[in-house]
Amino acid sequence: MKKILRILTSSVIALVLAVCALSGCAQTPSMTIKAPSSSSSSQSVEGGGGDVVGLQAGFELPHGSGFVDNDETQVHIYDSDYYYFNEQRSSGADPGAWYVSEADVIDSYTKLKAREEEKQGSRFNESAFISEYGDLQEWKEKYADRFYVVTTGNTSTNLTIETKQKYPTAIYGLYMLRTSKDLNDWKEVGEIDGHAIIAEQDGWYKTTPFNCWAPEFNRDPISGLYIICASTDSKSGDETTEYNPATTAFGYYQQIYDVTNLLIAVSPNPIGPYRFITAEEYYQNLAQYNEDGSVKTVTVGEGDNAKEMAIYRDDLLDDIKGDYKSGDIVHLTEYKNGEFLNLNGDPVRKTSMPLNFGYYHEKIKEAYPHWQLKDRGIWPCIDINPVVDSKGDIYMYFSQHTSSVIKGNFLWVVHMKDWITPDWDTLTHIASPSYSIIYNDGESADMQYYITHTKQADGTYVTDTMGARKAFAINGVQGYYMGAESESTVNEGTFVVEKDGWYYLTYSPFGFGSRNYSLYLAIANNPYGPFIKLPEYSPCLGLDKIEGGDYMAGSGHHSFVWAGDELYAVYHCFYNPVRNTDLQGNLLGRALGIDKVNWYNYDNKTFGDFIDEQIAKDIEEENIEDELGYKMVDDKKENNDDFKVTEEWIRARFADCNNSDYHGKDASEIYRENEVIPLPYGNGPTHSIQPLPEVALPDGLGNVMDDEDVHLELIYGKQDTLKYANDGLITYQQWSKEYEVECDDSAKQIKLKISFDNPKTIRNIMIYNSREYEYGFTQVKSIVFKLASKPTWYPENAPYNDYCYIENLKADPYGWDENNFIMRKGGGAIADFNYITVSEIVITISSDDKIDLLMGRNIVKLSEIYIMGKNA
Repeated sequence: MKKILRILTSSVIALVLAVCALSGCAQTPSMTIKAPSSSSSSQSVEGGGGDVVGLQAGFELPHGSGFVDNDETQVHIYDSDYYYFNEQRSSGADPGAWYVSEADVIDSYTKLKAREEEKQGSRFNESAFISEYGDLQEWKEKYADRFYVVTTGNTSTNLTIETKQKYPTAIYGLYMLRTSKDLNDWKEVGEIDGHAIIAEQDGWYKTTPFNCWAPEFNRDPISGLYIICASTDSKSGDETTEYNPATTAFGYYQQIYDVTNLLIAVSPNPIGPYRFITAEEYYQNLAQYNEDGSVKTVTVGEGDNAKEMAIYRDDLLDDIKGDYKSGDIVHLTEYKNGEFLNLNGDPVRKTSMPLNFGYYHEKIKEAYPHWQLKDRGIWPCIDINPVVDSKGDIYMYFSQHTSSVIKGNFLWVVHMKDWITPDWDTLTHIASPSYSIIYNDGESADMQYYITHTKQADGTYVTDTMGARKAFAINGVQGYYMGAESESTVNEGTFVVEKDGWYYLTYSPFGFGSRNYSLYLAIANNPYGPFIKLPEYSPCLGLDKIEGGDYMAGSGHHSFVWAGDELYAVYHCFYNPVRNTDLQGNLLGRALGIDKVNWYNYDNKTFGDFIDEQIAKDIEEENIEDELGYKMVDDKKENNDDFKVTEEWIRARFADCNNSDYHGKDASEIYRENEVIPLPYGNGPTHSIQPLPEVALPDGLGNVMDDEDVHLELIYGKQDTLKYANDGLITYQQWSKEYEVECDDSAKQIKLKISFDNPKTIRNIMIYNSREYEYGFTQVKSIVFKLASKPTWYPENAPYNDYCYIENLKADPYGWDENNFIMRKGGGAIADFNYITVSEIVITISSDDKIDLLMGRNIVKLSEIYIMGKNA
């Protein structure tokens, strides 16, 4: 289908992009065929600035060019069956994305049916089950092979009549839920007026929603449940409730976050409604039941130590850890007085927050005491990222939010025994804003400034925002200070990806209102760290921090989603990349964007190399502060009584995985000091036409430049740069500028030959421009195709000699900013055409066609080549 949008000039960019859809399919290019030339694509001559034999061969291939034949102010058309464009059509912030396969749907449906059969026994009625839940075919058609995304926000308390009739206990819905086949066109599907989670009157959360932020998806492979984790505010409690009273008599900015807490919600299907997790809501999907519908239990222990234990359903034994066979009795959790307890022996009811650190964690209560209620901690949390690693272990990464006790947003992780039971002892601080790393040994700590509130005789409080300087081991030891300008006071929006045993912590600094809100990177060899921040490789997706730009900004708080074998970042971005506020300073809002993420190891750096660099900087700062007598970051210049690190002590933290030893596991095998660690990079944020994820492309299409039988030859150009032509890296950030194909100095051109062992049927070619303005091109001089067969659409009696060509293919003029001499990264030259089957392609780019002939000598570069096709 056609998509129309308008590229806005800077004078009107504050307006939301206008997007319309035309009916019908994209127009077929004109089939006017020019007589073939006698030239061969294999012919070449020395030098000549690109205008050489071989620029034309055969007939001229009719083609479309995406945006590239239009100027910046015109309406542009692209085919959304093959491409996407970050048009800011779908409003939303803090997106959490997930892909649900047909296998997932079959598994979830099968386990839901098994649950109902188990609970109802002989009373189970197949027709009644299908009437309530639908049949498997309906589930596959409705839920399978789709992406899902949830975003920050909530409904009003005035739900539609239809929703109230269907869900009479609902008072509002949380988090907009959409689905898509291609990560580009999103449709609202949430059961509660388009939202995912049902809120009810008797829960622990407010009856009027507030601070409903940052949902993320996951799926439990054991129960088959779909899971959303997020944050929202609790009701104001007292000493009789697990949730705290709201604080008063303090500044509004911190005070409003004191009761913001993490939540977990579950649903048997992807669209919900998701219900706030309770022990009953969760364990009923795992437990065995008696014929009468009661929970089947076995007794363990004797006398006062005796417990009744629920047991796993027999059909789930293959999915849980351990070597179990059908009929084995496997303990699930304690069942006491008619209710399930979690694995810590605690009840989790509608009034219970499953991740209540300020209630259950003694060290948090000690370090962050509630100043109006005894034996409680103030520890608001947001931006939860649930991770199931390759071992099947569950971790919750999240941000401790600024509060009336301390300033700043900090990153933490806790291991989960199951989806409702935190392993409190594993809580680990992993990142602080503007500090390079956090170390933990369970005993040592650096000092931090805490906000204090002193109660007066009249009941009021006197507040000091830097009132107390304290050290608590739970907070750990900070690495070297990178400077306030590096990240400000915010680390949030974390998302962790595990790949080949490496753990990649991505997060967003500065705060969501900043143009530099982007994806930053830290690395570790285990879930607990120490995570080494990599400022030289950050952002791995975001606004170019050297050059800036006027086309995309605020592209942070993301999630990663696997689309087949491809990894994509789903993030939010500003509507107005230059100034995303109205005249009154109100945020204009944010919209969804996506771009591909890949892996890079050209630097050939080992994990040990990064450790050595970190240690050197830590020790250097330690020595400077020893001479000064105070911390460089400390404006008060108080005595430096922080813990003194040594190289030996730091290396021990990497060896013991931040004092965890993987909590009972031998960590020595995962140190991997001498192994090269690939780094993730994002091909974005882009504001230009891009190919859809391969799982969304029709006809089995993909990037044939990734095929194993592709061969590249650089006829003219620097030979050591040839490998960058199809490395998957669209050069974006400053550190990537060296990884481009560069022209030959004497020939003043790039001439690159692509050949395939097996012919490819292709429908497009995309040649990405340099990230450097001085090396960018305005057009591709020539693309010559050697055809393996005559196209089926070729006129029957027209001359034909096994070749065709495209000449002077214009690059998208929106791809550079002539006023500021910078590129809008991710653009290039695109040719879109009817299918042809090829065995060879020769591309010529001349330095005569540079954007600025006065810059960069006679050098022209390209970043990447993408060809959409398949085996013939």
